[in-house]
Amino acid sequence: MKRVLVTGCNGFLGREVVLHLLSQNFFVIGLSRNGSNLSHPNFESLQVDLTYRDKIDNISSFDVVIHLAGAVSAAESLSAPLDFVQNNIVATANLLDLFRLRGGDGFIFISSGKIYPIKDRVCRTPYGATKLCADLLVQEFQSSYELPISILRFTSFYGPYNRPPIYPDQSWINWFCYSNLKGREITLYGEGLQQRDPIYISDAANLIIKIINTSQYSLLSNVGGGLISRTSPVEVLKIIQKITGRDFINVRKNPLRPDMKDSFFASNASVQSIWSPLVNIEEGIGSTLKHM
Repeated sequence: MKRVLVTGCNGFLGREVVLHLLSQNFFVIGLSRNGSNLSHPNFESLQVDLTYRDKIDNISSFDVVIHLAGAVSAAESLSAPLDFVQNNIVATANLLDLFRLRGGDGFIFISSGKIYPIKDRVCRTPYGATKLCADLLVQEFQSSYELPISILRFTSFYGPYNRPPIYPDQSWINWFCYSNLKGREITLYGEGLQQRDPIYISDAANLIIKIINTSQYSLLSNVGGGLISRTSPVEVLKIIQKITGRDFINVRKNPLRPDMKDSFFASNASVQSIWSPLVNIEEGIGSTLKHM
């Protein structure tokens, strides 16, 4: 039985990936700072802080690493940048070093579309900057040590989750859904016309499993929900209101942040031979609302 180490196993994507792996008869070692309450004969929970290099040497043996752990809020990174340096750069470096020394079938790193554009003097928030640094570090370990590594630069996730969203950056679509159901104020940036292709959470998890099952450990790909998920914040509001029959109580408009792009789509070109997204935006929002 193949043993898969999943960091950030309690997170939005982490939880989904763990459940997918267990359903396909993998043994999962789930890492998080707080441990996991998931009970399954093929699941081992480890409470580990990846920012401390000496704390991870006792991690059980593994065949594959899926690195999902990290700090994720662009807005919060503006007030706590050093936390993002530790959790996105230092933690990644420590895990890469462990993989370099131990070896394994493959390492899958979850990057972000927030790293773009990759050029000088670009405002991308400390979150985007630390994800870019981690992305470059992963590439360097891949080339310098000839390690089997795939890098997935996802757009934004949405879909059912076992906890309500705490802030919009966790998943802006989930935040909109939750706010509509609870009668909360939401914020649009600009006129809310930015074009995006968010990816449904199970589609993202399916891609990761496909990489493991096909041993595709040399990919570097932007990944999104594809043509079936292209939308804008304003369009998402309309879809939610249509499904729930509830108007948003208060929609506040703020100026665009400097790191926000008018449009960002992922080509999915490097993964099209093994995977394609299945859930369109209306189906995905409907499912998200149903399970919320």
